[in-house]
Amino acid sequence: MTAETFYPNETNPLNASEKLTWDEVHSEHIYWDDPRLAKVTRLRLVTDGRMDPTWGLSYCWGELKDGTRCVVSVPFMVLPKTDMMGALIKLANKDGVNLKKLGVFDAISKLW
Repeated sequence: MTAETFYPNETNPLNASEKLTWDEVHSEHIYWDDPRLAKVTRLRLVTDGRMDPTWGLSYCWGELKDGTRCVVSVPFMVLPKTDMMGALIKLANKDGVNLKKLGVFDAISKLW
C-alpha cells in the first residue's frame, strides 16, 4: 500500500498531502466540542457491506484555530445507515456542536 492508495468504493478520498503524520496522529486528541477546534477536516466512516446496518467510525481529524492538525474524539463508534445524518446531528446538538460551522458535512468520507 502506498501513500497514494486509492479505494474505488470511498467517497471523498484523500490525497497524500492531506494525511496526518505519525506525530500528528499521536499528539493531543481534542474532543469535538473543544473551543480550540476550528474545523473537522475528515470524518471517515466504514462498513463491511450491505448487510451491516451501521457505519463504523474509522477516524476523525481536525484543525485547531492555531493551524495545528489533530485527532478529534467524537461521542460515537457507530452510526445507523438508515439515518446517519439525523443521528450525527442529534449527538452534536446534545454536545452543543455546530456541525456546519466545523465543516463536518464536507469532511465525511464513507468506505464500503
